[in-house]
Amino acid sequence: RSPMHVNEAITQANAAAGRVITLLSKENVQAKNVTAEVVERRCSACQVCMDACPYEARVLDGERRIMGVVTAACQGCGACVMACPNGASRLRGFDAKQVLSMIDVAVA
Repeated sequence: RSPMHVNEAITQANAAAGRVITLLSKENVQAKNVTAEVVERRCSACQVCMDACPYEARVLDGERRIMGVVTAACQGCGACVMACPNGASRLRGFDAKQVLSMIDVAVA
């Protein structure tokens, strides 16, 4: 984080420990629904998304000549979405307007 007083560091450490205890006390943890998907009609199988994915969650479906997503490996980082030149990659649960709004906030 950043330089802070000892009391602040202890408070933040306690909060982080509390979040971890909450997660570890559950028998099952729900996975996030944010994963990538492919708009098949736009995909040209250029494999740019495969090169961009840091989790190796992109595969080429050679029979259909489109890219696919290994949802178990996908972490929803959006690297493939940014890299896709055809706009064939997108994140489930996010539309273009939401993503552009997030970018506007981050840049401002």
